[in-house]
Amino acid sequence: MKFEEVLKKDERNYKIEKEILTNFSNILRSSISINNIQDTLEKNGFNGVYILEPERILLLGQKVDFIGLYDKISKVIILNKNEYLNDNKVGVHEMGHAYLDGRSESNIIYCDRELSYGKGLEEGAVTLLSCASNVKEIDKVDPFVYAYQTRLFQQLDVLYKYSEFKNYDNLLIHLFVEPKRFIPLIKDIYENLYKKSYLDYDRSIILTSAFAMIVGNDLLIDCDDREVYKLLNYINAIYLSVVDKDVRMGIKNNSLFLNVNHFKETTEEIFLEKIFGFSDGFFQRQLSNLNSTMVLLNERLEQYDEEGKIKIKN
Repeated sequence: MKFEEVLKKDERNYKIEKEILTNFSNILRSSISINNIQDTLEKNGFNGVYILEPERILLLGQKVDFIGLYDKISKVIILNKNEYLNDNKVGVHEMGHAYLDGRSESNIIYCDRELSYGKGLEEGAVTLLSCASNVKEIDKVDPFVYAYQTRLFQQLDVLYKYSEFKNYDNLLIHLFVEPKRFIPLIKDIYENLYKKSYLDYDRSIILTSAFAMIVGNDLLIDCDDREVYKLLNYINAIYLSVVDKDVRMGIKNNSLFLNVNHFKETTEEIFLEKIFGFSDGFFQRQLSNLNSTMVLLNERLEQYDEEGKIKIKN
């Protein structure tokens, strides 16, 4: 059964749709008005919320553990009735997708194929939104789904707050207010953090690490690959150590980042900075660390095909 058939055979659930919209707008109310949300949904062509019994879900070709989805073609949210009654946060999660409607993704044509990037971090973003009582409290969220993407989004939010591009209280607000700006913004944040501390940086590694963050998060939707997640953590931890002197000197730590201690200043680098007022060695070493991390990450990503499956060797 196709999603279009749902529109014909099942009734749009206006009552639950209003409930979800209210919960969604309450979380975003400090940054986006409910009128803006409703206008955006209307512009997106949103066709409503449908609550289906589990047996109807199976007819859609979904698995028995299906929770919910937003379908960008038919513009509907479909939710498993049992799952929604158990936890209504899933409605807010899918409403986040409906509001963004792919606007935070980057779509390109390559060799007559349309490629889309950015779904992974969007999943992290809407998970944060559905778990928070207020859009300004995303640093306190402990994710229940899309844990990798959510944690990496929280790390990017930390880096965003160090950058000159911090136009809103946090990165999640920036995403929902300016979704089309989101993917280029990741590259801009990385570049800005390096430029703040060290002018002699390699722009190509900034671009490739930002691209890796997007692609890696997309892959993690279908692949529970802890190694990919760890390497993406390394990328963000390196940028954190570059921009925060207290972090690289070991004076403070941030529990959102894995193994940030790997990227601390050495005793020699600390001495050189104290004696001579600067130490380029640390920043050059972090560029080397970024390059090494990218090599390892690319080797890992090469193991997967375009659908996120492990490649089968002939």
